[in-house]
Amino acid sequence: MRAFLAQIKKELRLYFYSPIAYIFYVVFLAFSYWIFFQSFFDNGAASLGGYFAVLPWLYFFILPSLTMRIWAEEFRQGTDEVLLTSSLSSLSLVLSKFVASFIVFEGLLFFSLSLPVSLFFIGDFDWGMVMTSYMGASFLGMAFLAIGQFFSSVTHNQIIAFIMTVISIFFLYFLSHAFVLYKIPNTLVPFFQSIGSSYYYNSFLLGTIDSRAVVYFLSVISFFLYITYEKISYKK
Repeated sequence: MRAFLAQIKKELRLYFYSPIAYIFYVVFLAFSYWIFFQSFFDNGAASLGGYFAVLPWLYFFILPSLTMRIWAEEFRQGTDEVLLTSSLSSLSLVLSKFVASFIVFEGLLFFSLSLPVSLFFIGDFDWGMVMTSYMGASFLGMAFLAIGQFFSSVTHNQIIAFIMTVISIFFLYFLSHAFVLYKIPNTLVPFFQSIGSSYYYNSFLLGTIDSRAVVYFLSVISFFLYITYEKISYKK
């Protein structure tokens, strides 16, 4: 456990001892506030609905930027050999990198809590819906982080890892989006809904915690962490 925690700290240092994490935070929060106030002035209502509807678009570019270096940079520098011959198992390495990226990501969401706090003073809204929306945002982000780590593990090039992750999470999200469902035969709608992440993410935005959505996100996270583990184990 001590070695596992030490690896997490090492990964966090790689984020915070360079401008990377700070740039992510500034860009994410700047766009978050812009989206929120744009929605606020357009609709004239104190609501976070517009913000959470657009939030995945920020994820499409911010989260792949967080994960693209996780393994690709190790491979490029040759430091993966040191990691893979350490006392940590392949599973511990994969999980430690995931936990570190998750901590950085949750920091983004934590600072965005200033949005609902500011609404507290200017309007009356449903705190329960705010909390479930943040839960959905957290699950969606974790799924994208797991996908991003996998694609970082299959290449030495961070840019390639970034592009593959963007394409994959974009495709996964919009499989169950309304404009896709309108264009496919009705018999295929349930299938596309069952595999697309936007369908389950939107269920949280309605103020409910659907067990199917929780199972879906946990399954996606587990699957991509597992195949990353298999990829790293094979190399080890």
